[in-house]
Amino acid sequence: MVVYNMFIYQSGSGILIWKKIFEKQISDQKLELFSSFFSAIKSFVKELVAESSDKTLKNIEMGNYIVNSTHIRQLGIDIVIIADQEDELELLKIIPKIIDILRNHSELIRTWDGTLKRLKVLDYEILELLRNESNLLEKIEIEEEERIEQAQKTKYLKEYNFLQNRFEIVKSLPRKITILNQMQRIAETFNDGKKLERIKEMRKEVNSEMELLIRKITIYLSETKKAISENFKKIPVSKSLFDLPYREAYINLYSFSNKIKLLGNIELAEKYNKVAKLLIDKPPEIQKEFKSILEDILALPDDPHKYIIY
Repeated sequence: MVVYNMFIYQSGSGILIWKKIFEKQISDQKLELFSSFFSAIKSFVKELVAESSDKTLKNIEMGNYIVNSTHIRQLGIDIVIIADQEDELELLKIIPKIIDILRNHSELIRTWDGTLKRLKVLDYEILELLRNESNLLEKIEIEEEERIEQAQKTKYLKEYNFLQNRFEIVKSLPRKITILNQMQRIAETFNDGKKLERIKEMRKEVNSEMELLIRKITIYLSETKKAISENFKKIPVSKSLFDLPYREAYINLYSFSNKIKLLGNIELAEKYNKVAKLLIDKPPEIQKEFKSILEDILALPDDPHKYIIY
């Protein structure tokens, strides 16, 4: 036994969203020796997360033990594991597999509502990983195996229903694809043919929408750049770039920004939505930097796939 505690926190806020305590597996004599040590670690682990949330990995050595903090930016969480220092290398090998499990439940984690029980679905997979693919836990027999598997099945089905509802609500097409992948993983676990067939149909519809969206984004961006480039070529002696009309550039850039929002790129969409309005409103205070604004638009990648965020 080398793993004693495992926590998952929201990055920055330090709010605990999942925990697993393995101390009960330790002998009473050893637990008595370690109890004060673990209590001290738990008291500052929230502060550790807040300090390390901008880093991928951080280890703190404390005597014979190690506190490992791993940041997963995509999910906005930090995994904190307390283990024996001598098994640090094995722990580092198993962490990517833990991250894979968490990514398989990314929609649940991203939309966590503050209820710890909601993420209990993680218990079985993480525990099985530690037992079967490493020496980080002793090979302990699971009592009432059938009952535990049935309870896990119920949790999976609840997650499936949650994902199905999320699929209908979410607007981002890449996010819909991610949700479908998670739904398919659950359906495959139980070999549910009806669910798998329905997922196949849903995926086909999303892929078709994605292809159409990609084509539109390509056209809108191309037309935006074309309109701006033409103004660069025909600047009259008596006029500056600022004085020329940008109606076509505005219309296409505005449409471009709205479409990349459907690719999940909310931040960039909001930025160029505002930039598009500058092209039509042209407030006097931006006149000096207007050329740079236009050059920034012309420098946007032509490949629409570069705007996809899952």
